[in-house]
Amino acid sequence: MVRSHPTTEVVGFPTHTIVKHIKSLYKVKGVHSYGKYVILINKVGKRFDINVKKVELVKYGKGIQF
Repeated sequence: MVRSHPTTEVVGFPTHTIVKHIKSLYKVKGVHSYGKYVILINKVGKRFDINVKKVELVKYGKGIQF
């Protein structure tokens, strides 16, 4: 069985996706730990590492998610 390299798989959210965490909106900068954690940036520019299960998708890339 041939395994693909983990970096070739698309995991998590793409950059510039808008997500909601608690009551605030954040922009996604990237992911790490094979997509288990997402790196968020607030309006001031501070970075946060949050588990993907704790964020809610608002806008995926250039499309709108209802």
